[in-house]
Amino acid sequence: MARISAVQAALGLCAHQRLRMMLVDELSFRAMGAALFPALAASSAQRKIAAQCALVLEQLEALEDAARKAARAKRKERVPPSSTRP
Repeated sequence: MARISAVQAALGLCAHQRLRMMLVDELSFRAMGAALFPALAASSAQRKIAAQCALVLEQLEALEDAARKAARAKRKERVPPSSTRP
């Protein structure tokens, strides 16, 4: 739950909604387009959603990469320097 909240806080509600629709609801781009853009033609809505989802996945990748780097840096801070023996 903490990771879900962190993603929502970092990427925003719209990105969170698209991720939820893809991963939890397992909707196709066509179904997502129909739900989010009912006034658009199905093909246009599908293309628009596909582009939005691609952007969200790129942002999620960048967020995860930053989290990994931060965790690595934190681990390096906690490791005491090794003492050298004469």
